[in-house]
Amino acid sequence: MTPPPRTHLPALDGVRALAVLAVISFHTWEHALPGGWVGVDVFFVLSGYLITSILLHEHGRTGAVSLGRFYLRRALRLLPALGACIVMAVWLAALLRPELGPSTNQEAVFSALYVGNWMIVTHELGGMLGHTWSLSIEEQFYLVWPLLLCALLALGGRRALLAGTVGGAVLVVAHRLTTGGIVQLRTDTRADTLLVGCALAVLVSEGMFERIPRWLVRAAGMAGIGCVVGIGARLGTSTMSGLGYTLSAIAAAAVLATLVSGSWPALSRALSWRPLVAVGRRSYGVYLYHVPLYEAFVQIRHGSGPAALLLTVVLTLVVAWGSYRYLEAPFLRLKDRRTSGRRTAAAAAG
Repeated sequence: MTPPPRTHLPALDGVRALAVLAVISFHTWEHALPGGWVGVDVFFVLSGYLITSILLHEHGRTGAVSLGRFYLRRALRLLPALGACIVMAVWLAALLRPELGPSTNQEAVFSALYVGNWMIVTHELGGMLGHTWSLSIEEQFYLVWPLLLCALLALGGRRALLAGTVGGAVLVVAHRLTTGGIVQLRTDTRADTLLVGCALAVLVSEGMFERIPRWLVRAAGMAGIGCVVGIGARLGTSTMSGLGYTLSAIAAAAVLATLVSGSWPALSRALSWRPLVAVGRRSYGVYLYHVPLYEAFVQIRHGSGPAALLLTVVLTLVVAWGSYRYLEAPFLRLKDRRTSGRRTAAAAAG
C-alpha cells in the first residue's frame, strides 16, 4: 500500500500565509515588495505538489483515480468562496466604484467560467476580479492533469510520470521563450510552475529525499529561500518572463522539499507558528477577497503604501475568517462526507 502523502503539515499552511501576504503587499504597496507576485508561483508549486500527491496516493491504494470524486472535491472547495467573491465585487463596484462596474461585470462572467486569465490577455480589463487569473490557470490545468497523470502511469509507471512532468516543464519554458505578449497570464506559458510541483510530488512518493543526506536537502532549501526572498524584494514581472518563473518555481520546490522530508525541523517549527497556520488555512479566501476590498475601501483614500497594506490586511482577514467559518467550512465538511478520500487528502486539497 502506498503510504499517505505528507501533505497535511502545519508548515505548509505557514508557506501559504507568507505567499498570500506577499501578494497583498504587491497589490497594495508595490514599492516595498516589487516581486511580491512570487507568492503566486509558490501557490502554483504547492498546488501541483498537493494535488499530485493526492492522486498518486489514491492510484497507489486503489489502482485507479476517480475523476468524478476529484472534480467534486475541487468544486466543493473552490466554488462557494469564488461565488461569494464575485457577488461581493459586483455589488461593491456598483455601490462604491461605479467607474469599475462594467469591467467588473465582465470579469465576473469570465472568472466564474475559470477563463479569467485569457480575458485579461485579450481585453485587459481593470475591474475588481482581475486577480482571479491565477485561479483560472490552476483549474484549467487540473481539468486535464488527472487524465494525463493516469495515462502516464499506465504507459510507464512513476518513472514515465516524472519524465512527463520534467519534459512538460521544459517544453513550456521553450514555448514561453518564443512567445510574445502577456506570457505571465497564459496557461500555456505558466504551466511549468505547476509541473515543478507535480514533479516534486513524484520524487517524494518515490522516497527520493530519504536517500539524500539531510544536510544537502537543507542546503538546497536555504538556497531556495534566498532565491524566493531575493525575487520578492527586488524583481518585477518584466524581468521574469524567460527562465525566471521556472527559477522561482524550482526555488519554492526546494523549500517545500525540506518541509515534507523533515530535513529542516527549525524551519518547520517556525512556519508552524499558530497565527501563520491560521492565516494559511484561510489563504484561499484571503486571496479572493483582498482585491475587491482594497479597491472598494482603501485605494481611493490611501492609494499605495503602508497604510493601504495594513488596512487591506485587516479588512481581508476579517472577511476571510467569516467566509471560512460560515461558508467554506460547511462545504468542506460536506466534501469529507460525500467523498471517500482520507482526511489527510481532503485537508491537502483545501
